[in-house]
Amino acid sequence: KKFLGSVVCLALHKGVTAYYTIENTYLSWKWSQYSFFEKVWHQYMYGQGNRFKYYFVWMFADFAATVSGLGFSGYDAKGNGRWETTCNIHPIGCETAITMNTIPIHWNVQTGMWLRHYVYDRVTPKGKKPGLLQLLITQTVSGVWHGLYAGYWLFFVSTAFAVNAARLIYRWQQGRVPKKYHRLVEIPHWFFTQFGLNYLCSAFILVDLRQCINDWASVHYWGHVVIAIMLVFGTVFAPPSKSKSKAA
Repeated sequence: KKFLGSVVCLALHKGVTAYYTIENTYLSWKWSQYSFFEKVWHQYMYGQGNRFKYYFVWMFADFAATVSGLGFSGYDAKGNGRWETTCNIHPIGCETAITMNTIPIHWNVQTGMWLRHYVYDRVTPKGKKPGLLQLLITQTVSGVWHGLYAGYWLFFVSTAFAVNAARLIYRWQQGRVPKKYHRLVEIPHWFFTQFGLNYLCSAFILVDLRQCINDWASVHYWGHVVIAIMLVFGTVFAPPSKSKSKAA
């Protein structure tokens, strides 16, 4: 399954990037002539094509570790062997993620676990819940880890605000919205998660500061505007977290 999954992801990567390339999207001389929605669509598709590349690499590496025996992670309750030690990606989990804060659970799993243990948890004061500051520190470390390029830093710092905004909206949904209406929140939230992530990913792809800013500006910073609205709305209307309510 890991091998076949990686081959499917490779095929999707080659298929999408055969049509949507960096030359005919972000760096195309026609870019300024595209409408707002055409630009958003191109950002989404090229970002998606790049995502499939990472799916392929990580799944194929996991497959190689599994067949060599290095991926063995013990037995489950029924005595069946488990092979999750080197699993680093859950493609379906990424594609179906409703909120931005669930993406790290499925993306670059092993690195995410390292960052959580050695950065996120360690910069959280004892007895307190982590917040935006801890996210910013962790994502900044991840940005530096990827390389000393402005695009990486812009991407990871922006995702810290996006994850915090998603948390607040989820808390508002759980605490204020009747369960029968949850889908009315989840569907648009899923659209923003998928399109917003690829909007932010353009900085990760372009890397150069001027190109990143020009790309975001060409679509009027729509992703950052939505994140700002979510942050303000969630801060005002989301119920307090359990730890804060108990303290009060």
